[in-house]
Amino acid sequence: MNPMSNKPKITRDDIINGYVTRYFCKYTSTGVITEIDAKQYYKIRKDPYYQTVTLRWEILGVDVDTVTSDGNILRGTQHKNQVILDFYEKKMPGLKDIIRSPLEYFNGTRKPSEDFIVPQTLFINNQVQLSTVTSSAEPEVIPPLITDGLRVHYDFANTASYSGTGLTLNDISGYGNNTSFSASPGCTFGTEFGGHLTFLGTPDPGLSQSTISLSALNTAPFWAANPTMTLDYWVKFTSAVAGAQALLGSTSATGAGRFTFLAQTIAPSYTAAQLYVTKGQIINTAVFNNTHTVPVGSAVNAVNVVLTKTGFTYELYINGQFKQSIVDGNSTTYNTGNHNIGNDWNPGTVSGERALSKFKGRLYTFRVYNKVLTSEEVLQNYNSQKARFGL
Repeated sequence: MNPMSNKPKITRDDIINGYVTRYFCKYTSTGVITEIDAKQYYKIRKDPYYQTVTLRWEILGVDVDTVTSDGNILRGTQHKNQVILDFYEKKMPGLKDIIRSPLEYFNGTRKPSEDFIVPQTLFINNQVQLSTVTSSAEPEVIPPLITDGLRVHYDFANTASYSGTGLTLNDISGYGNNTSFSASPGCTFGTEFGGHLTFLGTPDPGLSQSTISLSALNTAPFWAANPTMTLDYWVKFTSAVAGAQALLGSTSATGAGRFTFLAQTIAPSYTAAQLYVTKGQIINTAVFNNTHTVPVGSAVNAVNVVLTKTGFTYELYINGQFKQSIVDGNSTTYNTGNHNIGNDWNPGTVSGERALSKFKGRLYTFRVYNKVLTSEEVLQNYNSQKARFGL
């Protein structure tokens, strides 16, 4: 299938940032190169029938290299884009035939730290479109993920973490906490937002729920007594039905004492979920206020959920914003034991499973830190990945 050409449209944020991200694909059977949009790119980037590249295309600044009064060379838009184009032409020969000029989308000159009015001159298909944008903001720089304290990192959009097939999930934190997930009765890989794992969350307690094993972390300082940690998820809850859903569940049926992190859908519509922490069997719960919920439903967007833990104090962040700090008053020491993403276990039920604690949704990324991230670090991680999710 040939994707439709869809050249990017310049937005106000692009003007502020000073660049636009451009996506190209080559259909391997014909060699035809087409410019596509972000949605199309993430849909086909792992398709063997296409080769894809992304370009950070400068649209602001001086048009050519300029020598400043202090003798420094200010690299112009034309120079920067030509370097990018030369580099990617080697990866995708023929790209220069699609991009006719390194000044495509060029918008004019601006000076940092000053109010400016930019004549938005868009060269699209050799037609000029003019408008004016006023701003005093600096170009946004996409920050890197926090790596200090990072001990587990799974990302279904990164082929180094998951190849797209099989049951092996590789840790890309550098600490080698590789794991696997179960495929039955319905754990499938999809390509939304670059890649995700879908959990069907069948409510039948007699069927094994698909889970991601975290047994590699069954040592201090993780699931041992009262660890200090941060859990960082990009996730989507897709099923608006009653019940709890385990973002972090215990794989042991020994009862209380297991550190678990769940979402409970709220009646009567079940289109939002309240988050809480338990020690297994939904006892000794520490519940976050029901004003701090995550959306539930097939049409909702992905959400970044972060839980930090210091002793028996928990802090919740949603989409980079601090929501609430709570203390578990039943401060019983946690037991060690294996954990997973996707289900919580309960003694006395069929197969030892809790019928209504199975995660129903999509997991995009999961990170574990052996420290409590600060609010600034949580926000940095969110800003680092929000564009992937259209936020």
